Amino acid sequence: MLNFIRRHVEEGPTVVAELIDQYLRLRQHLQSELRSAMLSEVDAAQREILPSTLRGIEHRMRALFDERVPVRYLVPYAYGGVHPVLLGYLIAHVGAWVPASHLRVLTGDQVHTERRVRELRDVGFDIVWESGGRQVTNYRLVSPEPDIDFAARFQLEHRIKADRSLSATGKMLSLLQAELGRVVHTSRLKGLSGGQTQYDRRIRELRERFPISTGLSKQGLRPDEYELESLEEKLEHDHFKPAIRDAILRRDDFTCVDCNWRRGDSARGGHRFLEAHHVVYRAAMGQNTAANGLTLCNVCHDARHTRELS
Repeated sequence: MLNFIRRHVEEGPTVVAELIDQYLRLRQHLQSELRSAMLSEVDAAQREILPSTLRGIEHRMRALFDERVPVRYLVPYAYGGVHPVLLGYLIAHVGAWVPASHLRVLTGDQVHTERRVRELRDVGFDIVWESGGRQVTNYRLVSPEPDIDFAARFQLEHRIKADRSLSATGKMLSLLQAELGRVVHTSRLKGLSGGQTQYDRRIRELRERFPISTGLSKQGLRPDEYELESLEEKLEHDHFKPAIRDAILRRDDFTCVDCNWRRGDSARGGHRFLEAHHVVYRAAMGQNTAANGLTLCNVCHDARHTRELS
């Protein structure tokens, strides 16, 4: 074949162009035939699995979050186009490694084929891959059963994140409100916060405004877990105004008066940030003044409340 091509190349550019055209037509024909053969392995029931899964995710989103978030958040993103066929093919070969190159043939060599495969994880399917150098070489569907709860939460978070009408703090609050009475891991809130530095400030502000438990303040929670106890915002007189809180932190040199943890130090056993604590609680007629405030890290703040309420 190579000798045949070399001989014809010598005949000039016109012949080369004709060979290229023939090659492209042959490749297109072979690709079409191979794609048809691969599609024949995916039956109608397997192609229906993704639409059925999306309906199940929407039903679960409504069961988990209804009435606490806008209705527009309770609809999963559409996964049409090649997604159903890719999933159907992986299900037909569940547990087996499928070459990425085969999947590209299945989609007619679409540019974003592999991204579409990975997007199937967003609707709860456990898909893993192995790489050769910088490129993914094989994909494997671990189980044909999707994790609907994971998918419902993933879809909700992305709906919230895409809402341009909300500030980053508002997005964090929306997630906590949606998960009212349930544990929310720090990683989920950070994804909505705009970065680590912004996260520290925003979660502190939310904890000052709302009854949010974490770590030592509630049995069973870790320092990197949060739980909104009520949708009701604290009364304004129950928390320091931002200017007063900042004055307390500056006065105490941004250092926890209990453990001497200072802003910028390493976490020392868990995520930490500084908060302002009432020396005399508001329930005992304590005032929202700098004189009635102390700087505590969130871990020591929780510990004080735990000791004083026990």
